[in-house]
Amino acid sequence: MRVLIPAVLSLAAIGYTSSAHALEYEVGVRPGVGGAGSKSFTRYNGGPVTANQAVPTDSVFDGNASPYGAGFVGQLNVGVRFASIFSVGLMTDMRFLESTAPGDVSKLSRSSWTFGPYGRVYFPLGLSKLEPWVGLGFAYLRDTQNFNVSRGSEKITTEAVTVPISLGALYPILDRRLSVGPSFTYAPVFPTGGCVDGAGYEYCHSDPPSSNLVLLKTYGLWTLGLDIQATF
Repeated sequence: MRVLIPAVLSLAAIGYTSSAHALEYEVGVRPGVGGAGSKSFTRYNGGPVTANQAVPTDSVFDGNASPYGAGFVGQLNVGVRFASIFSVGLMTDMRFLESTAPGDVSKLSRSSWTFGPYGRVYFPLGLSKLEPWVGLGFAYLRDTQNFNVSRGSEKITTEAVTVPISLGALYPILDRRLSVGPSFTYAPVFPTGGCVDGAGYEYCHSDPPSSNLVLLKTYGLWTLGLDIQATF
């Protein structure tokens, strides 16, 4: 009995400790740099035009210009981590691309944001504190291009779904409470809708075929960043 009671108490303590650490929470931010293709992927269809249609003819909407480069990306994720190996949660990011306006437009800018769920699998190495991980997500994306043309302002918007695929590694600096490390994400983008809105006209991909001037093309996002993550 003297041996049994301490053994039972020890097993109970171990079980309590294991269950206490079986569920954790993670909150992370990731500043980084990324791109979203060099062209507008909502663009002029080149199809038939009715007599009463005013067609935008700028080089951004018709796809002839490649004015976009990489820019700043900021991401936030909040999730629940199971047994220190798996996590699921929600993530959002904002993207602001560098732009060089072609000769027929001015004040060109492009930004986008995403929001959706993600999942991760961590691979503790055992011999090191380093935690490599892989992630997969599914997100809604909204991309906006703004610029001026000779007849006034113009805006091109794209709505899409995207599937971020990520690779990274975290190194704990405060006993796993705070970790930092690099990561890379590539996300194919599948547009579901797009519109061009200008002075006196608005055309969308969802318009009837007789007036559909908007073409949607798939593209990809990439991001290279530094993850800063708290686990508690």
